[in-house]
Amino acid sequence: MPDRFTSGSGVPLVPLRRADDFVGRIEALVTDANARSYKTLAYFLETALIEARIQSDREAEDHRSRGADPKDL
Repeated sequence: MPDRFTSGSGVPLVPLRRADDFVGRIEALVTDANARSYKTLAYFLETALIEARIQSDREAEDHRSRGADPKDL
């Protein structure tokens, strides 16, 4: 499976597998939205980023409590 796909619009599609994948991708989108002065979009992306971090933390805690390696997803 290739690391990156492209849609017809030329926007790279990044395959997301875990919550921490979302965190990194949303952070990049927030930066881009702020650079383009899309403040409202950046605000909603920040909200999504908070939720993604919560999910990532829960996922990490679940793995710690089960003794599993997070890389084994």
